[in-house]
Amino acid sequence: MASRQDLEQLTQRNNRNLVQFASVFGTQLIDTLRQEVKSQIQAVVKDHPAVDFAAEAQTMVLRMAQENAILRDHVAAQALHIEFSRSRQPSPQPITALSELELMQILDVDPQSWTDDLSSVLRQASRMDTDSKARARWLMKTQHFQTWLGASHSVLLLAAGSLRLEKVSPMSVLASTIAVSLLDLPNTVVLHFFCGLHLDVDAEDHLSGPHGMLRSLIAQLVLALQEPRPNLNVINTFEFLQDCRNRTLPALCEVFRLLVGQTPQGVGVFVLIDGVSWYEQTHWAADLNFIVGLFKELVVPRDGPLFKILLTSPNRTSGLQQLVDPGSEYISLSPGNMDYTPLISHSMMESMYGRF
Repeated sequence: MASRQDLEQLTQRNNRNLVQFASVFGTQLIDTLRQEVKSQIQAVVKDHPAVDFAAEAQTMVLRMAQENAILRDHVAAQALHIEFSRSRQPSPQPITALSELELMQILDVDPQSWTDDLSSVLRQASRMDTDSKARARWLMKTQHFQTWLGASHSVLLLAAGSLRLEKVSPMSVLASTIAVSLLDLPNTVVLHFFCGLHLDVDAEDHLSGPHGMLRSLIAQLVLALQEPRPNLNVINTFEFLQDCRNRTLPALCEVFRLLVGQTPQGVGVFVLIDGVSWYEQTHWAADLNFIVGLFKELVVPRDGPLFKILLTSPNRTSGLQQLVDPGSEYISLSPGNMDYTPLISHSMMESMYGRF
């Protein structure tokens, strides 16, 4: 007859086996999600409408990326030094590391959502009038944008248009086209979010507001970091783990900061957030400012991972420009500036893809 000690040892062994099985299963599930998202993104890149506005913007991004060699010879570095918002002492007892699967469950973001958003915005380009598209397209002619794209160091740019406040504006199409163009380049991680599509607090996807935006960006980054896989052992205190499970904004900001710091050497992280002025409403403004403050911190280290963020708005923002450098990080597009660049055919676009 088995002794009590034997039963305890058997239980511990079974528990270890169960944890190991769950870990392997979770890893396989995350890898499946990664592959599905990759396939969906490839479909968007391949099938997005070859409208004149999208094609021209895409061509400019690809040409500028080639000329400036934005990712070539960039020595990326070391992981960011993490400065937590409050002191965290190591736990006296070891805690079970948070898995990628558990983090995705905490974030509660459907990976289909960000590819659906990207495709939805691109499809709406054809309904927009020529003048509005030309006003948005002018951004790519500015020195601010060309510096943002061509810089070999981390940088932030807030671009305010001179258009009507719409949930999906020509600035949205421009942002989505830039995202698709960057996705077609090697060694890039591209994260995107369209604020105008996530305003309903009762929506089933629960992605409204700055909080939903940050959760989406983290989920995109988790699935983008494949080799090496994200190291979540840095979530090493009960307090931090509990804050993550409660999805507090400071904890989510720290998770995003940690993941950006784990970007592999030679890989650039591009974040494109459109319609930020929608989140300057009273009940969301503080959270938005908090997150933009995080972005500002992430572009400061010149020897860290290449992190570029583009914030766009169809019209002027009410307060965000106070958080950025008015000379180098902010541009307000004049309604009189328009770009009616001649159209570029889809066949020409394909040939340009082949050369890059």
